[in-house]
Amino acid sequence: MRSLIIDIYKIVFRLTKIKPLAIGVGLVYMTILSLIMIYGLGLLTEGWLPFMSIVHRLFSFPYYIATAIAVLGLTYWLMPPMSSISKESKKQSSPAMLIIYTLFALLLFAYIKLGDKLF
Repeated sequence: MRSLIIDIYKIVFRLTKIKPLAIGVGLVYMTILSLIMIYGLGLLTEGWLPFMSIVHRLFSFPYYIATAIAVLGLTYWLMPPMSSISKESKKQSSPAMLIIYTLFALLLFAYIKLGDKLF
């Protein structure tokens, strides 16, 4: 997750040249992708693992706010320190893992929205 946040930081920083905005966008983007992955994997494994019905409760009305805040806090806690983000972003790397993670999240999002029609 650290390398994904750094890749997002690099992309946003190249576009805007504003460090706090780049860090904030990276944090929020990873939080949204993580929430989609949690909910999608919870739906996929619901019949296979009976305890995954907890995911439906976590994403129901009053609880989804607390779930989003908890995932945001966890993502912030796992994020590398602010000083090392700018140092590590100067190194050459490819955003392939970011693209793959985003595609998996989009695939799960499509399953969430269109799963009844497709399957």
